[in-house]
Amino acid sequence: MQEHDQCWFDLVMRQQDILEDVLHTYLDHGDSALLANLIHIVKRLTLTPHNSNVDGTHNHMLNLDGLIRHTLHIARKFEVVGTLLEL
Repeated sequence: MQEHDQCWFDLVMRQQDILEDVLHTYLDHGDSALLANLIHIVKRLTLTPHNSNVDGTHNHMLNLDGLIRHTLHIARKFEVVGTLLEL
């Protein structure tokens, strides 16, 4: 397992809104930390309102389709065997 300093742990815990023991559990189970991050990113992409104009109309945000395709392309490389089932 790759070594991480406390700054890295603090950053990940803030970003994911998780406790340190949860992060250690993720790190002890294969690509669980990567899978949790992917889930977090997809939730933010799909649940966050994007680029509303003052008049209430919406811009075509930063090519959401391309961003999702890129994220899913990266996700194909995850090794899901051994990750936490609750994710």
